[in-house]
Amino acid sequence: GVRVAATYDEDVNGSAMGAAALCSVDGTVTGMMPHPERFVETAQYPARARLASESGDPAGLTVFKNFLS
Repeated sequence: GVRVAATYDEDVNGSAMGAAALCSVDGTVTGMMPHPERFVETAQYPARARLASESGDPAGLTVFKNFLS
C-alpha cells in the first residue's frame, strides 16, 4: 500500500489530494515530487537565502538529513 506523506498547500501540479510525496505503508520507501536532490548545494538554486533551513543547510540537504534521523 501507499500513503500520502506530504501535500502541497496549493494546487501546483494537479496531483490527487495535493500529494507532494508518497511513501510505503511501512515508511521505508518515499517518492517526492519537489525533488529535494536539486537543492543539496546552494549553487543549485538562486533563491538559496529564502530556502535555507535554520541550520543554514540548503533545504534539500535538510530533507535528506532528516531521513537519517
